[in-house]
Amino acid sequence: MTTRADMKFNQCMGLPCELGLKRTKNGLRMTFRPVRELSALRDGAALPLAEFRDELAEVVVNARAGGSGELSLQLRGARLSWDAATEKLRFAFGTKKREVAWPIEGGELALRIFLDRQGVEVYSADGVNLLPAPEFLPDPADRKMSATSSGDVRIESAAAYRLKGIWSASRREF
Repeated sequence: MTTRADMKFNQCMGLPCELGLKRTKNGLRMTFRPVRELSALRDGAALPLAEFRDELAEVVVNARAGGSGELSLQLRGARLSWDAATEKLRFAFGTKKREVAWPIEGGELALRIFLDRQGVEVYSADGVNLLPAPEFLPDPADRKMSATSSGDVRIESAAAYRLKGIWSASRREF
């Protein structure tokens, strides 16, 4: 794992999640849902991605998907894309790339994405799919985000909530 020189730690933990079980077309699967208490970190109403310029974010994207096409998100220098034909989610930043199976049911793609100073976590709305990327080090100056789609994928909504940090200024020193 890599950290920036200005960070006073060298590891990070994922978000607290509620674990569950769900029956899918592929059998019983474990689910991971961010705990509802994380909503208390939201600081104001959601903004369209193009207007969002804060550091800490919870991004919520809902799309309808057919048999082909792609959803593509630009998130503070990283690219997250979902391919309808292969049902794979790809995450790329710099020279690092990751690809995981990301099946959906009923043509609904719902993503909940948390962006931090170090790391990103992507969840599906039902909790079956999870992509943690703790090695993502966003450029603190790059705050741009956007969403586009092609083919049979149609974005229904894409917005971001500003999140409050959990550390007070007095607790930042270790």
